[in-house]
Amino acid sequence: MGGSVGVSALIVGTALIALLGAGTVSLMDTTRTATEVASIDFPTAELNFVNASHNGTHLNLNITNEGDDVMNLDDAYLTLDGGRILRISGAYSTSDYIFSGEVIHVSLVIPAANAPARVSVSAWGHNSAMVVS
Repeated sequence: MGGSVGVSALIVGTALIALLGAGTVSLMDTTRTATEVASIDFPTAELNFVNASHNGTHLNLNITNEGDDVMNLDDAYLTLDGGRILRISGAYSTSDYIFSGEVIHVSLVIPAANAPARVSVSAWGHNSAMVVS
């Protein structure tokens, strides 16, 4: 009976070593993947307001791309007074993209009674806000 306990301990020990080895390999793969993700060169587009004004029935916004990359306007959103959210591509029909250094004019029909006091534009992790004049 004493011999079977030793054999059982040997089997359990071998299984634990195999489990530890598998965990080490998994950790090495995760570390390698994290290093690859950290080295990805993500696009840099920064949308900022040039100006924002409301004149009776229209909210007029001039937005510029101060980043290095072209941005699809489907990826950019306007927020009015921190509540109502609009996709820029739905309000701007001249082009689907905003190029680096380009300024676009977005005009929204909004009655004076509903005119926002503040607007913000958000895209690709960047946010810019401005008081409406």
